[in-house]
Amino acid sequence: MTTLSEMAESCTDCGDDLEIGQIGKCDECQDAGEPQKLHYFIAYQWSAEHGSGFACMDISRTHPITDFAEVEGLCKFIAEYKNFQTVVITNWKRYEEG
Repeated sequence: MTTLSEMAESCTDCGDDLEIGQIGKCDECQDAGEPQKLHYFIAYQWSAEHGSGFACMDISRTHPITDFAEVEGLCKFIAEYKNFQTVVITNWKRYEEG
């Protein structure tokens, strides 16, 4: 009979033993390979042919919002994604996903 320790897989990057049921890379190697994601709550006002209103959404980015050009880029992204004519971001808040 095979024991659980004999069935243990190894990390494909560092060779450390993986947790039971884990496949591929250990947690440390997975975190090291991916850039940290920053999460933002975005509040905005929108207008379209069918009306206007207020809405919010959350987005993930690999770098922080640091200047007006990035805010403009987010407005364009939301407008295209939601099929709105105009979008004005009224507020944003960075948060940690828990």
